[in-house]
Amino acid sequence: MLPVHPASNELDLSLRGLGEVPQPIQFLGGIERLILDENEISSIPEWFRNLSNLRELSIAGNRLQEANLGLQFCSHLTKLCIANNELRHLPPSISCCIALNELDCSSNALQDLPLNFKNLVQLKTLKLINNQFSSIPVCLSSLEDLKMLDVSGNKLENHLPDWLESRQNLQLVITIERKDLNKRHPMLRSIASRVSADLSCLSLECLPDPISKISGLKRLTLDQNLLTSLPFFLSEMSLLQELTCVDNRLESFPECLQFLSNLHTLSLAHNLIRHVPHWIDRLQSLKSLDMQGNQLTDLPLTFRELTKVSRLNLAGEVLFDSTRLLISPQKTVWMLFLSVFQSFRTSKS
Repeated sequence: MLPVHPASNELDLSLRGLGEVPQPIQFLGGIERLILDENEISSIPEWFRNLSNLRELSIAGNRLQEANLGLQFCSHLTKLCIANNELRHLPPSISCCIALNELDCSSNALQDLPLNFKNLVQLKTLKLINNQFSSIPVCLSSLEDLKMLDVSGNKLENHLPDWLESRQNLQLVITIERKDLNKRHPMLRSIASRVSADLSCLSLECLPDPISKISGLKRLTLDQNLLTSLPFFLSEMSLLQELTCVDNRLESFPECLQFLSNLHTLSLAHNLIRHVPHWIDRLQSLKSLDMQGNQLTDLPLTFRELTKVSRLNLAGEVLFDSTRLLISPQKTVWMLFLSVFQSFRTSKS
């Protein structure tokens, strides 16, 4: 008896030592999600085309082979994961998966994609993490609906292709090794117009100068480094909207931030900050502020001028909206007043 979850029409047969997809599955016409991870399966059977309601298939960590992969039987899938199968190529039959929205080919040995990959016009998310790509595949330029492309863990050697310049809505995730950050690495120059940069977990003690050249930056992530301060050149990134610098060694609230008029999300959690500056009210676009895990002793009166803040995290309590503030009463008298006042409002509503 196959253990189909009745509420979600999901069947999970992970870690069963299966050498092939069990044939009784072909009679489960209502199944919508099938998980076959970590087995010994080498191909997808022809009867898969009869599973007309199947939308999601995960067959990661198996022994899929390019020659008889069976993707031609998967035209109805919207989400497919074939990660960790040691695939060196994707067969041309991938073009039969015309309904795909999400495709995960991570942790294989892929070096390129077939030209007919461009037929996957509904694809929105593509993960090519930890493969052997040296450049962004040309065929992806035709996928106008693509919103997220993750090629981290590949050793990209060339500039980003020109077609990416006009795709500002595409979230691109790449890996640049720490040793390349202070060099004239071609990838650093070619991301100058990208909207986001993630420099987390690089043991950075200071931000490299090439970052100052990314003039169009809107999101910057600096989590889990060794930063004690932020450089003044950040004040010139006028388009910056989101900044996270979690789990560093910041000793004070960065002065450069007061000039970022478009900043709406700021996270400086788990640092060594003791005070929030009086000029905090200059951040009139700020909507979300996370300062948990610091050493704050007070907040300036100017903080009340941040009328757009709807999510606030101080001392581990998350405030999801301005009508339900859950500020820790161990802080200042003013914060104690807010906590009591809002608890009273909540009990009345």
